[in-house]
Amino acid sequence: MCQFTDPEGVPLGASMYLPHDAGPLQLQLLVNKLLNNEEKLPYSFYISDQELIVQLGVYLEKNKGHEGEVVAVAFSPDGRQLASGSGDTTVRLWDLTTQTPLYTCIGHKQYVLCLAWSPDGKHLVSGSKDGEILSWDTQTGKQLGMPFKGHKKWITSISWEPLHLSSPCRCFATSSKDGDVRVWDISFRRCVLSLTGHTDAVTCVKLSGEGVIYSRYTFSFIFIPRMDIYKCSTASLHFSRFSRVYPPVQVNYCSSHDRTIKVWDTTQGKLIRKLEGHAHWVNTPSLNTEYVLRTGAYDHTGKQYSSPEEMKQVALERYKKLKENAPERLVSGSDDHTLLLWEPDNHEPAKQLKGHQQVVNHVYFSPDGQWIVSASFDKSVKLWNGTTGNYVATFRGHVGCVYQLSWSADSRLLLSGSKDSTLKVWDIQKLKLKQDLPGHEDDVFDVDWSPDGEKATLMTFQATGTRRILRHFGYTIDALSYDHSATIECLKEPLKPQYSGGIIVNPEFSYGLKGWSSFGGNGGKIMHKTSEDGNSFIVAHSRNQPYDTFSQKIYLHKENLYAFSAWIQVSHGKGPVTAVFKTTDGFTYAGSAVARSGCWSMLKGGLTVDSSGYAELYFQSNNTNAEIWVDNVSLQPFTKEQWRSHQVEGINKARKRDVKVHVIDSKGETLQGANIHFRPRQNKASFPFGCVINKDIIGNQAAQNWFLSRFSVTVFGNELKWYATERFRGVENYTDADAMLAFAKQNGIPVRGHCIFWDDPDYQPKWVPSLSPEEIKDAAYKRLQSVVSRYSGQFINWDVNNENLHFQYFEQILGANASDVFFQMANQLDPATRLFMNEFNTLEWSGDTSASPAQYVAKLQEIGNFYQGPRGIGLESHFGTPNIPYVRAALDTLASAGVPIWLTELDVSVENGTEMQASYLEQILREAHSHTAVEGIVLWAARNETGCYRMCLTDENYNNLPTGVVVDKLIDEWKPQISEGLTDSNGEFKTLLFHGHYDVAINHPSMNSTFSRRFEVTAPETSARNSEDTTISPMILHVQVDV
Repeated sequence: MCQFTDPEGVPLGASMYLPHDAGPLQLQLLVNKLLNNEEKLPYSFYISDQELIVQLGVYLEKNKGHEGEVVAVAFSPDGRQLASGSGDTTVRLWDLTTQTPLYTCIGHKQYVLCLAWSPDGKHLVSGSKDGEILSWDTQTGKQLGMPFKGHKKWITSISWEPLHLSSPCRCFATSSKDGDVRVWDISFRRCVLSLTGHTDAVTCVKLSGEGVIYSRYTFSFIFIPRMDIYKCSTASLHFSRFSRVYPPVQVNYCSSHDRTIKVWDTTQGKLIRKLEGHAHWVNTPSLNTEYVLRTGAYDHTGKQYSSPEEMKQVALERYKKLKENAPERLVSGSDDHTLLLWEPDNHEPAKQLKGHQQVVNHVYFSPDGQWIVSASFDKSVKLWNGTTGNYVATFRGHVGCVYQLSWSADSRLLLSGSKDSTLKVWDIQKLKLKQDLPGHEDDVFDVDWSPDGEKATLMTFQATGTRRILRHFGYTIDALSYDHSATIECLKEPLKPQYSGGIIVNPEFSYGLKGWSSFGGNGGKIMHKTSEDGNSFIVAHSRNQPYDTFSQKIYLHKENLYAFSAWIQVSHGKGPVTAVFKTTDGFTYAGSAVARSGCWSMLKGGLTVDSSGYAELYFQSNNTNAEIWVDNVSLQPFTKEQWRSHQVEGINKARKRDVKVHVIDSKGETLQGANIHFRPRQNKASFPFGCVINKDIIGNQAAQNWFLSRFSVTVFGNELKWYATERFRGVENYTDADAMLAFAKQNGIPVRGHCIFWDDPDYQPKWVPSLSPEEIKDAAYKRLQSVVSRYSGQFINWDVNNENLHFQYFEQILGANASDVFFQMANQLDPATRLFMNEFNTLEWSGDTSASPAQYVAKLQEIGNFYQGPRGIGLESHFGTPNIPYVRAALDTLASAGVPIWLTELDVSVENGTEMQASYLEQILREAHSHTAVEGIVLWAARNETGCYRMCLTDENYNNLPTGVVVDKLIDEWKPQISEGLTDSNGEFKTLLFHGHYDVAINHPSMNSTFSRRFEVTAPETSARNSEDTTISPMILHVQVDV
């Protein structure tokens, strides 16, 4: 992989793969082509300031890397650089694109044993076998200043002070075989604290977020004294303070081969606590905050910061978010085959973790602090709950002892390196091996995963040869897949819980009632039950209140999005059952479904919470005479980044398509290096995205310009409704609707027909309520005949009976099947147009059981039993504060009906302010646009002389408000884009394009002229888009050109 840049470092095009036999001559031809030089110019090429005069393969062979054992590897906090230390006495900084050494840092006289980047990424320090510590300029590879000297034996580890305590980073701690722990100030290049007097080697040192130092073999913990003294003391603990004010120094923790962990007051050097528990040496420690301390302000987004103060604030926020006001936790592994989970303020361990049969070699908290993993000489890796210490699973597969572990940035994947010369990738959610990475010649001794989540690095220690190898490989982390599956069928036996239950304890009730307890306190009882087929579930009976059921306490994080599902049944009858979370802020409804007796129904929903803390999940039903049965419960947390990755995946599947261009010459031979250029012929997305209009747009040129430059579909606000077209009985007036339709047709804008009827009694023509039932029937049939006949074939779909789930005005007067009859009559008059239901609160509020997705689909099926024509799902989408996980789950359930879904009247209340209104609007639009079952979105934001209904996009002069800025941003993001590239050695160019029309241009130096043609990227069949199978065949363009 190669990236060309000019002498100032400006990239020339995208990174590309180059063959090993490419030399300067071939690179000159390529660069001239990339720059479109008519006259071929000569160029020189440099890699790390060394001119390339041979083929790339020859250069790479000569620059493989270290000549000795690679003993340490470490990614920078932002994941952009990699450092390695070796027995050849050098430190090397690596180019992660070309996988070649960028700089070779020379200065050490002995083996380089350890490395550490400062959390702000500004400093790299290394320690060697002779006890010296060097610091390096990461931009040049040059040594900075003189060595840090003081240790008498080799350096065993290095750890930096957390960024949220000091920015820019200044202090780091080192441990040594000489039994000392020393703290250094990199600015003054002096030792500021020496902790001596240990009787054995200190082999690991870690600095905590509270200013504590953790070290092992002797295992020491001390708060860093925040001071300005730059003289190393020879006493066990001695320092003085200057005028700068720092947080108070409180305690110092130490442990040693006497199997204890000791806690010291560093202000007086007194032992204040002694932690005992291990029966043998303490080998390995890990903090639950370790990952955020290492990465500081950096995360996978690659965001850069303008000042140390900004970095410090972000690092502090990340640290606090992970801790959630709880103390830092420490886990330790020992030669006694156990782990101990500690909360440092307590004398006794919080939990002893048993299970390994041999020495525990490495323990490591996950980046999110929710998991602990341990590696052992017993050839296994074990997974434990990071909060409770409870055993979760054992990963087996290695045939040699497991040395080292490393987590992916999202805590979903785990790397393990072993004596068996393999590296294995484990899927934490599925609790199984994801990928085996063999091919190493000897022990995999150390591994690291970059904080950006895209790369992993491993070091292999080859014990039987003179050559040592550093290997780097790319491993893209796919975010934990979202399970879109949902069903409205009632099944004899429930399906397995999604995500294996996620964070729910005992989700399948395989262990009786473990993890579940009675809820409500009004005499209701719970019991465990097993079906004839052996399926276990929980039952709530003898209920007196709707909420007399069962519950489970779960810790929820406010930054996460939670997908929820369960299978429900009632003992007799049928009715809605709701899943509710009782949180510190109140009650949150996750969703509801219609439960029946004799079969299982799926309840799918989701939630977020405003505050982190414990919540109680329970179920409720208003029918207290019926038992509630629940099985296969699942609650799966997702990070915002994972959630966004699902949206990208949905867009790539539903709105884009892979395109492959294959180019051959006149002899039928593949043409490499041909430039392929796709230019869109349209400036709007193919996806229907529109806004409501009203009669005020007629004659208003500013309003028309604003609307036409943005939207591709529309609907009339009130002008087509019955009360607008027939204000007086028998007197019809379609003037406004006709004018608006003419405007839309003239500009090529499709229109939705809204609406034939509105089932709300408050929105009937004023003369209707006074009529007799028979007269209302006659008037309704005339209305339907009039409006549908007049506009037959002119609308893309009709809303037949608006808000039919909440109101039953026509059903109460004309009979229970009134809507069914309306659909049938409309289809007879306009058979080619799809007929829609249209409802509110199906997406907006998870607590509205009247219009839940399950109730909606049930009504749609009822209509389908009477009317067989094309149907659609209309969702008004008048939001307050959106519950985005519930929106996705509701769309999943609705999608199971197999008909198109439109958001028909989308707006957001301004009750939380204009900025939050815009933010909520963007969240909803992104979620809807990315869902494969959604086929159109219409905003309800038309301006009139008095303003807007609930949401405006512009002011009265058509200048964007914050909501309008969001809309313009997304319109630009969703429209087709230019795509360009070169064909490979197979004559192929592959790209991913939005659906739409493009001009394609192909040229090559050997061609007489540019080849041009038009090309349409079409959407796959709806069934393919909505399928769980993500494989959709690409569109292929075969081109033969004259050369």
